[in-house]
Amino acid sequence: MATTSVRAPDASSPPTVGEDGWAASLAGIERAHYLSLTTFRRGGAPVMTPVWFARVGQALYVITDDDTGKVKRIKNDPAVRVAPSTARGEPIGDTVPARARVLPVTEASPGMRALSAKYRWLFTAFALMHRLQRKTPVLLEIVGQATLRE
Repeated sequence: MATTSVRAPDASSPPTVGEDGWAASLAGIERAHYLSLTTFRRGGAPVMTPVWFARVGQALYVITDDDTGKVKRIKNDPAVRVAPSTARGEPIGDTVPARARVLPVTEASPGMRALSAKYRWLFTAFALMHRLQRKTPVLLEIVGQATLRE
């Protein structure tokens, strides 16, 4: 009798989700007000953060400051996991593997418009806070692994 060895998947490299699976996941995620974004430290330890997000086509957009830990972790490892969540980051749906990249706000105007439309005056207040604190906002573009644009 042959023995098969199965290796546990690497936490920083989730399995690939096809475009159909990603599209189906987006439908469930889109209804949520918050997204639990899981990024991975260099050692592979997951870090979950609740964030605002908006959908544009097959991508999710998140606004954050350019000096946050999640931006640094995504620049090191673009593999992420996302799930609809509560404001405290507790997942309320299935977790889906994806890939993220950091974009300057000027390159992602559809994402900015979608975030503004979804969060309205809260988004305006957030943008004002960025200006007053002299922070540099960036957008995270999150896509299914099969739809990543290089």
